[in-house]
Amino acid sequence: MIKLIKKRGQISIDLIMAIFSLLIVSLFIYNTELSYTDSTTDALIVNRLYDIADTLENYAILAYTNNVSISIKLKPIGTLRYNLTIKDKTINVIGDTYILITPNKNGVILSGFTQSPINVGNNIVISANVDGKILNVSKKLNVNISFS
Repeated sequence: MIKLIKKRGQISIDLIMAIFSLLIVSLFIYNTELSYTDSTTDALIVNRLYDIADTLENYAILAYTNNVSISIKLKPIGTLRYNLTIKDKTINVIGDTYILITPNKNGVILSGFTQSPINVGNNIVISANVDGKILNVSKKLNVNISFS
């Protein structure tokens, strides 16, 4: 009979190599997948701004086609404030901001907007200041909008 001798406290080289390999794979995954660059962050913000413009237009179309008034609440994107401009009117979204969409025979009427120094035509333009850079998102409207 062969007797095996075990030495206590000895760590095998295979265990050390396995831990080292897991560490390298984890660092690679973190570096490529979990860390955001500035351009990735800007792209996520622009995507969210475009979603807001798209949602506002969809609610305007829904109010017009169903002949119902709709109230929507706009929120800042985290701590990011933005300005929403339609035609020659603008609204600053600093906190929870409400817009009332009321249908009429030519389109919809929006309330809650103030006069803007620029006229963007029949577009929705959303502007946000991200770390000193101005991000603008523009979307052409498919419904006629007027203001109260």
